[in-house]
Amino acid sequence: MLKNKRCVVFSFCLFAVACSNKQLYQHVQKHNERECLKHITVNYESCRQAANKQSYEEYEKQRKQQINDK
Repeated sequence: MLKNKRCVVFSFCLFAVACSNKQLYQHVQKHNERECLKHITVNYESCRQAANKQSYEEYEKQRKQQINDK
């Protein structure tokens, strides 16, 4: 699990330079969805739904709202 987190952090740093925020957000969502495949016996569908909880647009709206509330 620690190795996966390192991989995600490394990927995040690597793509942060080359990708837009939206592309990066989508990349992380796809990674989380792929992680669900490793746990297919647990409950793949609920894992996948949690990984794709909100679109980038919803995420960005919520993020901006939280920034404005501070």
